[in-house]
Amino acid sequence: MWPTSRSSMTALLDLSRARPMILRPGAITVADLEPIIGPVSAPLIGSQSSSPGTSASHYAPATPCVRVAAADLAARLAAEPNPVLVVAPVGTKVDAPHELLPMPRHAAAYAQLLYATLRKADAHGAALIAIVPPEETGGLWDAAHDRIRRATARRPSAG
Repeated sequence: MWPTSRSSMTALLDLSRARPMILRPGAITVADLEPIIGPVSAPLIGSQSSSPGTSASHYAPATPCVRVAAADLAARLAAEPNPVLVVAPVGTKVDAPHELLPMPRHAAAYAQLLYATLRKADAHGAALIAIVPPEETGGLWDAAHDRIRRATARRPSAG
């Protein structure tokens, strides 16, 4: 893991193989690495590998958490009998009794706030957290999408 001042989202890089592999995307991207170390693979890792932070639900809050496309948000909220906390870009329309936890539209700021926002949502006591993923991709946005995918992943059942 390489610490970076760009965000709190660290990339995990496995250098133990012939071709280095990103185990978890972060602030340091394939485009950053390849000019320095050559070709890098970046497969989608969906299960726990030998590295911490790679399990499918590593970032999952205790509160049930779902991904909802922006176009589907109003219908999803209308169908929910209990108040929902919505983690979505600032300016997203969310009517009462639901509540918006606004996220910035700048990748570095989004990356820095995502964990704290999910912890705040989890502590709120709502029955459901709905995350509207950012539309942007590339660089830190890819890392944010990875963390959102993990936060909304189905957890293995206990027992």
